[in-house]
Amino acid sequence: ERDLDLAVEQSAGSDYVFWARGCFRIRCLGDSDGARSDLMRSRQLNPAYMEAHELDGHIKMMREDFEGAAESYELLIQRQTHDPLIASRVFMKSIALYCAEDYTAAAARALMGVDLRPTDRMLHVFCAIACDADGQTEKAARHRLKAEQMPHAPSISGRRPALPPSQEALARRLRNGYHGCR
Repeated sequence: ERDLDLAVEQSAGSDYVFWARGCFRIRCLGDSDGARSDLMRSRQLNPAYMEAHELDGHIKMMREDFEGAAESYELLIQRQTHDPLIASRVFMKSIALYCAEDYTAAAARALMGVDLRPTDRMLHVFCAIACDADGQTEKAARHRLKAEQMPHAPSISGRRPALPPSQEALARRLRNGYHGCR
């Protein structure tokens, strides 16, 4: 936190440093007001900064505006089609749709995510959760099995999403990995 504050002071004209501090504030501190302030400054400095849509989505998730979060993540997906992190953008959108209880759309996006990164265990974990919620039990079982067969490894695509306390059950299932998706 101290280092990010110093970065802001030393690079007050950088959209990136405000975005980075905003992401830290929302994801690590749960400070949606501070993150919102950083988002506004980042957008003021560079209205075209695409990553701002991600931070906006995280803030909306924490404020339980799940449909709005899905829209923010979709803007990022549409505008960064060649982004090597596109699978993580799809994952975040599928999480938002799941939280909005649109299980059909969440499962569809989760399936897209595993198509993009078929060796990412966390994407299969969430795909199993979303397909199960949508009543697609065979697909859920298939992705659960794939997740069980993959090593537990860090995932750049299936990073821990920003979730409000109302979504603790989902957060717990994701933390538990494939054991929690049953």
